[in-house]
Amino acid sequence: MEPVAGEHAVPHAAPFLESMRGVGYSLESSIADLIDNSISAGSRNVWLDFRWAGSTSIAIIADDGCGMSEAGLVEAMRPGTEGPLAIRGARDLGRFGLGLKTASLSQCRQFTVATKRQGEDAVSVRSWDLDFVATVKDWILRRDVSPASEESVKLLAPMASGTVITWERMDRVVGYEQDNNRQAEEHYLRRVESVRNHLAMVFHRYLEDTSEGVRVYLNGHEERHRIRPWNPFLVSKSESTPVERIPCHGTHVYLQGHVLPHRDRLSDKEYDLGGGPAGWNAQQGFYVYRNRRMLVSGGWLGLGESRPWTQEEYYKLARISVDFTNDLDSQWHIDIKKSVAFPPRAIRDRMIQLAREVRETSRRIYAHRGRAQTIRGGGAEDIRIWAVRETGAGPRYRVNRNHPLLVELFGSQEARSLSEQVLKLIEMSVPIQRIWLDAAESGDKPVSEQDLLPVSEVLPIALKLVAALTDSAGMSQDAARRTVLATEPFASYPALTELLRT
Repeated sequence: MEPVAGEHAVPHAAPFLESMRGVGYSLESSIADLIDNSISAGSRNVWLDFRWAGSTSIAIIADDGCGMSEAGLVEAMRPGTEGPLAIRGARDLGRFGLGLKTASLSQCRQFTVATKRQGEDAVSVRSWDLDFVATVKDWILRRDVSPASEESVKLLAPMASGTVITWERMDRVVGYEQDNNRQAEEHYLRRVESVRNHLAMVFHRYLEDTSEGVRVYLNGHEERHRIRPWNPFLVSKSESTPVERIPCHGTHVYLQGHVLPHRDRLSDKEYDLGGGPAGWNAQQGFYVYRNRRMLVSGGWLGLGESRPWTQEEYYKLARISVDFTNDLDSQWHIDIKKSVAFPPRAIRDRMIQLAREVRETSRRIYAHRGRAQTIRGGGAEDIRIWAVRETGAGPRYRVNRNHPLLVELFGSQEARSLSEQVLKLIEMSVPIQRIWLDAAESGDKPVSEQDLLPVSEVLPIALKLVAALTDSAGMSQDAARRTVLATEPFASYPALTELLRT
């Protein structure tokens, strides 16, 4: 290349490193970024240790991966080691070559990396110290081991290979609190628990995999300290669509829809588990995975039909997995924190179509409180007391005029005229907003036994309805009983199954 007149515009070290702290990492996403590096290094075990000591608290992230040579460590500590255009291995979870530095500096003012490569006894150590850089005003990596890091560096002694990262002066995590501040300590421990929940979700496929996965331990090395995976799809309970393989820019994206069970079909423990770290409403939507690592956990990615979809109560059972490899990074516009992704145009239409189907199934299950409405025709629709009619202004709820008991009750012309006025009055005064608010505030808890009428009061209504179906609709006794028992509110009374036979 021909020489070009100009100047070297090398960034000043201290301001640049301070600016790197503002990328926007949370504690959870920064730890996840470091575990990405551990997985890329072939680690089978990762140990996280958060130690409370007020303003001198430290965090240690250790793994048993392949480790690095001294030259490799220096290169890894260099900002922008390997850019987004570099060709990466299939197991590589990196993206911009900034994760180690930006993730660590976003939480602390000094971090030290000690590493040991397979087949070597020597341990290499380097540290970025923001206060030291500000003093020397140069890009100087420290080689010495700080007193706070001495113990963590020793963790490598019995290991064949591995890497240990130590965070010190964690001003973004603990500030400058005293170690006897119990309130600050409790807040710190809550944040650590949030890290556990985040990692259980983001790396659940690796944590589930016993052959090529990874075990992550939090504040201990025993089995009870191991982080358990959180699978957002409740696979043993949910309805799932077949996996779809969609061509995209020379490779493929994999889509699968999942509709989780209604609250009535889950135990309290299962329901709490299904809500995940953010709760049921926030966890609806797309789950985007890159090389099996979750990037996005819920939300509708700005997709929709006439306008972008929002997170609504009816659709909280709808979740869709989207999988691609790092070959498609540029098409998905992955950000530095690997927490934002935008779907390529080539697959958006199919994503929208699948989401529409899954959302509608979620809405139907939610509306019927999880009870499958498998009976179609034969009078099943006619014995539901409420009918829903979609209009341009939204759904309208009407009392079913064809209900057999209403037909029998309002048989005469005079009675029909009066009943129509009464029914219209009821329909106009349905407290939809209040019902919606009450349902949201109650957390969609299932109907309890005390909320139901005694079965002794419901039985005469059910018997009358069975008789009406056999007399007016011409059903057999068995067909009439099955129809009644499959319809609300009678489906909520299992005891009616035997009582209607007597």
